[in-house]
Amino acid sequence: MNKIILIGNVVRDPELNVTQNGKKLCRFTIAVGRIFDKEKTDFFKCTAWEQKAELIGKYVRKGNKLGVIGRLEINETEKDGVKTRHHNIIVDEVEFLTPKSEQSETDQTSPEQTETDQTSPEQSETDQTSPEQTETDQTSPEPAIANLTPADDNNLPF
Repeated sequence: MNKIILIGNVVRDPELNVTQNGKKLCRFTIAVGRIFDKEKTDFFKCTAWEQKAELIGKYVRKGNKLGVIGRLEINETEKDGVKTRHHNIIVDEVEFLTPKSEQSETDQTSPEQTETDQTSPEQSETDQTSPEQTETDQTSPEPAIANLTPADDNNLPF
């Protein structure tokens, strides 16, 4: 199984292009902070195709928070005898996680698109936790573990 799940911020405005075959693709990079080492950040190059590419190119801007589910693709190139590996995430699903109130005024969302599209910013907005909850969950997992009580085998429902 090859599945990657990332939540991070877009590093620069996504690049929407069309291939020679007429397929739409959008390339972008997201920065994902490490949970246990707050000083380090990992950067992931991502590629979305067709409808997802159009949506990302239209609605996502630098600094927006995205949830990405995809697969890792590794390609090797050789130049002047030096082999280089390139890692890329092929986007299968995307969630827009930046609240509408925080998006820049230049991002114009058409009501027709957001009502019918599964990955619209408005729909993903209702599924997310507040920043305060997310921040406390990531920084202090110990208190949640400390409050657990051992389960008695006789009380299990199965």
